[in-house]
Amino acid sequence: MDYDFMIRCSFIDMDEVICCPSFNDNPSKLLELLTNEIATGKPRDATKADETKTTQINENERPSVAACRKYNGPKFIFQILDGVQVAVGEFPHMGGLVYPVGDGVDYRCASSLISERYALTAAHCVADPYSLPIFVRFGVVIWNVTADDKDNDGLTPVDIPIENITIHPLFRPRIRHHDIALIRLNQDVRFNAYVQPACLYTNIKDIDSNTSLVVIGWGVTDVFTRLRSRILLKTNVNTEPINKCNSTHVDFHPSYSSYGVGLNEGQYCAFDPEDEKDACESDSGGPLQLVTNGDSSIVGVISYGISCGTKIPSIYTRVAFYLDWIESIVWPQTCRKYSSEKRVFHIMGGLPIAAGDYPHMGGLIYPFGDGIHSLCGSSLISERYLLTAAHCVTNPASVPTFVRLGVVIWNITADDEDSDGLTPVDIPIENITIHPLYNVRTQHHDIALIRLNQDVKISAFVQPACLYTDTKDIDFETPLVVIGWGFTDAINRLRSPVLQQTNVTTVPIKECNSTHVDFYPTNSPYIVGLNEGQYCAFDEKFGKDSCVSDSGGPLQLVNNGDSTIVGVISYGILCGSSVPSVYIRVAYYLDWIESIVWPAE
Repeated sequence: MDYDFMIRCSFIDMDEVICCPSFNDNPSKLLELLTNEIATGKPRDATKADETKTTQINENERPSVAACRKYNGPKFIFQILDGVQVAVGEFPHMGGLVYPVGDGVDYRCASSLISERYALTAAHCVADPYSLPIFVRFGVVIWNVTADDKDNDGLTPVDIPIENITIHPLFRPRIRHHDIALIRLNQDVRFNAYVQPACLYTNIKDIDSNTSLVVIGWGVTDVFTRLRSRILLKTNVNTEPINKCNSTHVDFHPSYSSYGVGLNEGQYCAFDPEDEKDACESDSGGPLQLVTNGDSSIVGVISYGISCGTKIPSIYTRVAFYLDWIESIVWPQTCRKYSSEKRVFHIMGGLPIAAGDYPHMGGLIYPFGDGIHSLCGSSLISERYLLTAAHCVTNPASVPTFVRLGVVIWNITADDEDSDGLTPVDIPIENITIHPLYNVRTQHHDIALIRLNQDVKISAFVQPACLYTDTKDIDFETPLVVIGWGFTDAINRLRSPVLQQTNVTTVPIKECNSTHVDFYPTNSPYIVGLNEGQYCAFDEKFGKDSCVSDSGGPLQLVNNGDSTIVGVISYGILCGSSVPSVYIRVAYYLDWIESIVWPAE
């Protein structure tokens, strides 16, 4: 079968996967739709150099627009006449994702620089844990430029390692919905004429089909020979209305194809009506952009297509649809005044937590013989206060003396290989306020506040978390995260010195209450049932749960790396059992918390 009949799907290691759908039911449609291989087109002449502009900042602008104004200074714009090759400095936001291959490296996907620290790409380019890019290359037209290249104009690649990758949480590889990801670099980019961020297009509507859009990439230029271009190329395409495009795609794909579900509102369609110009393999992740007076606004991220240069429009991820998600990560507006950036790490298939994942987590440290021990958790919620469970701090014979922040290994020493060079931040406790209605027998109102004897210095590893403010149960389908240094084996009483995490889901409070009342004997103090200040969660399928010594730690909703504290770990029936664990519902106690932590606000 010719390459023209193939669909780009994903990557296995460094090889792009091509899907071959069946068209036995309607071969004539295939021949009609797929007739042309990709050809080099003649784009519009590059526009003249942009003049320096004076702009006023509107305080009500959304963060991406404000950032665009900030970055949108004068550029060098070069003229390219009668050709598709991109000139040096013409698209200074373009970044190549570079992957390790054998003893060398190779380019497989593209990205767009959108701030000093972040680049935008397609999720499918960074979703394979066995084939991840290691750095982004900016500032060049020839991606594998050497000193001997005559066309390099004396440029040196700007290679910046990748610190972490955030894939959209709803990304679905099989159907390519939400095919978008953010790459955080390990240092700020230094802007110059050849390396600059692009603006993000903010209008969610389709652009008029008569308006030319530009796609760029180092991808395949001949679908038959699989030749790829070392030199950055550009071409023009036009918008296809999403409804019309969806009908075309649904009609084209066989009913059993994963793509048969159609497109969603987060996708965008564009193609060349002459069936010649298009994005192609290895262009994935690069920009679909609107170019005005030399300035690029990113309209879409290249996702997938039916071969290259066909009558079926290629699919892009619609950037405007994801602005809230993008801005929450790149230009975060945090819940209060804490705006320092945090390192967000992703661990696949494992429970340990990386440094900086949960910078609000604090271990309560108790005197133990001649040493110390961590027996409960807590959550930093301001510069001076932490939230914990009342039962962790009510025993006068065993009261914590300080809180340890900023570490993953609670009993860390300089010799620990996993320490990441971190030093524990130990702050003595000034006083403890237990909720006045706390009942030690029923564990109702099991919540307390710890005041430190000095303000915490906020850093990437020590930051307060937000508090969840809705008193209603969270939807069962939404995963919540519990973390702690507690028992990992309830039978053998094994505890973890390394902070652990797991997911649980909400159990409606009425259902949970019935389960608890039925479980306990009539003479148990717990037979009185739960109250509206409590919250239930568990993992029925896999037996994941909070356990002994996790008490006081957070039950949290995690969105784009930011934690919102939903509950405080209170108690449970064993660990990982079929009876949900009980947490204290933070939203129910907001008035009490705020009266102590922020009394003047």
